[in-house]
Amino acid sequence: MTSIAKLYQNLTSSQQQGEMKADVYAFAKQLGWNPSYYFQSLQSEPVNGHLVVEHGLENAAIISFLNKRDEDLNHTERKQLLNLSYNNLVNWHITIDSRYITYYYVLNDKPEVDRKRIEVDNEENSMQVRMFEEIIAKRPNANIKALDDVLMDTIRKWKTWISDALNNDVSSSSLSTLFNCIILFRSIEDNKKRKGELSKQDKILLSSIAENQKLTTLITILEDKLGVSVPEFLLDKNLLAQFDNLDNEDVRRLFTAFYENDNNKFEYDFSVMTKHALSRIYEKYVAILSVPVAAQNALFSPLAQEKNNNKTTGTYYTPEYIARFFAKYLQENIAPSKFKTIKTLEPSVGSGIFLRTLLELQIEQIVSTNYNDNDTILALFDNVTGIDKDENACLATRLSLSLLYYLFANSLPTALDIQQGNSLLLLSDQKETYDAVISNPPYVNNNVMNEKEREDVRAALGGLDKKSVDLYLAFIKQTFDTLKPNGYGLFILPHNFLIAENAQKVRDYLLQNGTVKLVADLSLINVFEGVGVYNILLIVQKQTYDKSMWLMKCRSKVGEALNYVLRKQAYSDKKIEIYEYNNIFKKNTNWRVLAKDAISIEQKIENASPINRFITAHFGYKSDNDPLFIEEVTRRVKDIPLAEQVLLRKLLPDREMQPFTIPKEKTKSAFYPIIEGVRITEMEMRTQYSNLWAIIGSNNTKWNPAGLGSPDTMCLSKIVVPELCISPKFAIDVTGDILVSHSPYLVLNRTYRDDTDLLYYLLGILNSAPYFWYLTSITHKLRGGYSKMQAKVIEKTFIPDPQNDSNSTRLMVELVKQRIAAKANEQRDIERKIQLLAYQLYNLSDTEIDFFERNAY
Repeated sequence: MTSIAKLYQNLTSSQQQGEMKADVYAFAKQLGWNPSYYFQSLQSEPVNGHLVVEHGLENAAIISFLNKRDEDLNHTERKQLLNLSYNNLVNWHITIDSRYITYYYVLNDKPEVDRKRIEVDNEENSMQVRMFEEIIAKRPNANIKALDDVLMDTIRKWKTWISDALNNDVSSSSLSTLFNCIILFRSIEDNKKRKGELSKQDKILLSSIAENQKLTTLITILEDKLGVSVPEFLLDKNLLAQFDNLDNEDVRRLFTAFYENDNNKFEYDFSVMTKHALSRIYEKYVAILSVPVAAQNALFSPLAQEKNNNKTTGTYYTPEYIARFFAKYLQENIAPSKFKTIKTLEPSVGSGIFLRTLLELQIEQIVSTNYNDNDTILALFDNVTGIDKDENACLATRLSLSLLYYLFANSLPTALDIQQGNSLLLLSDQKETYDAVISNPPYVNNNVMNEKEREDVRAALGGLDKKSVDLYLAFIKQTFDTLKPNGYGLFILPHNFLIAENAQKVRDYLLQNGTVKLVADLSLINVFEGVGVYNILLIVQKQTYDKSMWLMKCRSKVGEALNYVLRKQAYSDKKIEIYEYNNIFKKNTNWRVLAKDAISIEQKIENASPINRFITAHFGYKSDNDPLFIEEVTRRVKDIPLAEQVLLRKLLPDREMQPFTIPKEKTKSAFYPIIEGVRITEMEMRTQYSNLWAIIGSNNTKWNPAGLGSPDTMCLSKIVVPELCISPKFAIDVTGDILVSHSPYLVLNRTYRDDTDLLYYLLGILNSAPYFWYLTSITHKLRGGYSKMQAKVIEKTFIPDPQNDSNSTRLMVELVKQRIAAKANEQRDIERKIQLLAYQLYNLSDTEIDFFERNAY
C-alpha cells in the first residue's frame, strides 16, 4: 500500500483515536495542499480532525477527515461542519471519507458543488490540490452573506439605534467599549461551550439580564458566571455607564443580535471567530467605529462615511494575504529559536492584523513542536507593541489579542502594550528597539495636514524632508531607526515612494543604512478596494553587508506570487515576474521594478539622447471655472459674432484624444483671452467683445482664467497627449489651433522651432512601445492601470538622436505622415513598421524586442 493510501486510510478510520496532526501534515505535503493550521475535532463531531489550507496566502478551505461517510451525515452534523468554515471566514469546506471527497461552497444555500470518487490505487490523483483548483472554477454565485458583512451590518444598525435612544449623547469610544464587551463575553461563552463547560443551549448574556438592571452591574454578573476577570485596559466600566439608562428590552434585543444570525442558516460561533477570523473582521469593525456618531444621518451608517473617514486619516486596512506574507517572511528569514522571541512594533496598528497574524504563526510553530508549551506562548504577548491615534483601533486590537491569549491561558492578560497616541511623538521619546517593524502607514500628504502636523513630520524626518512632506515618509524613517542591527522593516507603501521627488532622501537613507530585501510592485493590483492609491511592498533589513534583493512585478494572483518569494524561487510568466538581483538601486535615482529582461532595455534607452534637447513640455489650459469658460461658451458659441470668436479656441478633451491624429470634429470650445501672446484687458472685453462679456464677465468677478498655460507656446505646432494614459496616445497639432486642458503638450525648442519634420519624427518615437514603456515606468500609477502624463516627467525621458541616422530619421518621418493620412484599414500595418523602426533606433536586440512582443506593450 502506498504511503498516501496509508495516510488516507488512517485519517478516515472510524477507529482513529488521539492526536493525528503529523498524519494530516504529511497528507497535505504529499498532495500539494498548503496547510495553514490544524485543529482537533470535538467528540460530538463525526470527524477525526480538521485542516485549514491556504490558496494564495489566504485561508481557502477547511478539510475535514470524516470517520463516517459524508452521505450518511445528518442535517445537524453537516451544518455543524459547514458552520466551522462560515465562522472562520473560509468559503470552501471539503470532506474526505472512506470513498469520496466532497466540495462545498458555504456561501450558497445549495452548498455542494462536486463529489469525486476516491479510487483504490489512485488516491493521490483524486485528492491532489489541482483538483480543488478545478472545482473553484465551478463556484456558484454567493447568495448567503459572509460572516463579517453580517456582523458589520448588525453593528452599524445598533450603533445608530443606541445613539438615537440616548439622544445622540454618546461617544464613539463608549460604543466601541460596548460592542467589545459583547464580543468578549460571547467569545468566552462559546469557548466554554466548545470545551463542554457550558451547554450549547446556554445564552449567558440573555439569562443574566434582570428587571431594571444597569449595564455596569450586569458586567460583574457576567464575569462571575463566566469565571473571568476583565482588566480595565480592556473594558472601561466607566464608559459603559453611559448605557445604564438603556431600556432592558433594548439591551435584550441587542444581546440577541449577537446570538442569532437572521441573514442565513448559519449560527455564530465566537470561539471559532476568536481563533482565526477576528483580525479580518476587525479590519471593517474599526472603520465603522471610527465614524463619529454625529455623522450618521441615516438608519444604517453609510459605507461612504467609513471610506471618507479613512481618506481623512489616511488609514486603509490590510488584506489578510499581505499580513500573512509579512509574518511568514520573518519566519523564513529568522532562526526558529529567535523567531519565537522577536520584539515587534506595529506603529499604525489599525485592527492589529499584523500583530495578530504574527502571533498566530509563532503559536503554530510552538504548538507544532511542543503542544502543551503554554508558558512560551503567553510570553509572546509581552514582545509586541502597537500604537495608533485612534482609540477605537487600540481597543479593538487589545480585544483581539486578549481573546487569542485567553485560548491558551483560560484567563485574560493583565496588560498589553497597545498605546493610543501619535507614533511619531511617542517613538521620538522611546529608547526601545525592535527586531521587526510591520506597518501600513497612514497615507496623508502635505496638503491635508495642518502646519503643526507638518512640523511634526519634518522633525521625525530629521533633515530628510523636502518642500513637500508626506506622513508615511516620516513613519518609514522613524521606525527604521528603532530597528535593532539586522532587524527587518516591512511596509505597505504607495507606489509613488519609488519615484516621488520628496521621497528621494528617504530612499537614499535606507540604501545608506540598510539593504532593500524586497520590492513587490503591486501597482497593477487594486490592493485596497475602492482606493485610488497603488501600492508596493517594501522589506528592508538594517544591515549593509548583503546587498542581494528580490524584485516582483505582478498583474494578478498576488498570493501565489508572494509564495514564490517566500520560497526564494524565481518565476516569470505574463502575469508574474520574480527574480533576485544585487544592488540594483542607486542613490539619487528613482527605484524602478522592471522585468529582469528589461534591465538592459532601460540601460539602452537611458544611453539615448535626453528628449529635453529637442522639446519643452508644458501644461495646458486650466480654467478655474470650467462650466463658464468651456461648457457655457460651447453651448452658446453660435450666439457669438465671428469678430469676437477670435477669443475662442477649439479645445480637445482628453477622452477624445487618439494616437497620431487630432479628430476632425472638435466638440468643445474654450474662452482664451489671448491675442498674439498678450492678455485682453477688462476694458477691451467690455468695449470690443461685449457679447462675450455678457457670457463671461457680467456676473463673474474672476472673468479672466488664471491657468492659461504658456501663451507664447500654446498656439505653436505641438504634440499633445491625454493626462491619463493606458496606451500611447500622442498626436500632432501642426497648425497650433488646439487647446488642451490640464494635459501636457510638447513644443520644439527655439533651435528647432521651424523643423516640423522633427515633430513627426518625435511623434513616431513617442507612440512606440520602448518609449511608452520607459515613460510609464517612471511616472505615477493610478486606478485602472492608468499612468499620469506629467510635463516634468516627459522631459526626463530619452529618444534616439534624430541626427545619428539621417536615413532612419527620414524613414520615420515618412511613415508617420503615411499613418496620419492613412485610411482605418491601413493604419495597423503602418504602425507596425513604425514600431519595428523604433526598436532599431533604440538599438534593441532580438531578445529585447521579444520582451515587448511577448508582453504586448
